[in-house]
Amino acid sequence: MSQDSMDELDDEVLPPGLDDWDDWNRVAFEQGHSQIFLKLGAWMLLRFRQLAMMPLHGDVDGLIIPASPSGISFDNADDFYEALGMERLYSAVAHIDTRPRYMKHLLHRLGRSIALGPSAEEHSKRLAPSSPPPVTLRYVLPLIRAI
Repeated sequence: MSQDSMDELDDEVLPPGLDDWDDWNRVAFEQGHSQIFLKLGAWMLLRFRQLAMMPLHGDVDGLIIPASPSGISFDNADDFYEALGMERLYSAVAHIDTRPRYMKHLLHRLGRSIALGPSAEEHSKRLAPSSPPPVTLRYVLPLIRAI
């Protein structure tokens, strides 16, 4: 891809468009390390509230990200960008079944930014750790029962 345009992302069938998408959701839940997404949701819930200076223990009302960052006053631009990134990622995950190309677009932009950005060399020195090891059903069952 030469640019970050959405037009270039329309050539292929993304996972939600596959006939066995629901089966793969079950596989990811049962055999994947799916509790990391619960951690991401909790982190986004609390971190967005910190950045937006909202009460940490306020009502959730079904929304991890309760408002658009564009309508909130932040202490600085970095806090705004972090909140905006969270809001866009949350939106991409929430609508992955109906708008999968948006998730692809975000991941492409993130990867491109890391690889080609002005601090690409700095980022390469702080590489993310490798994927976590598989989780056994024995570990996941208590989490499922708690829900």
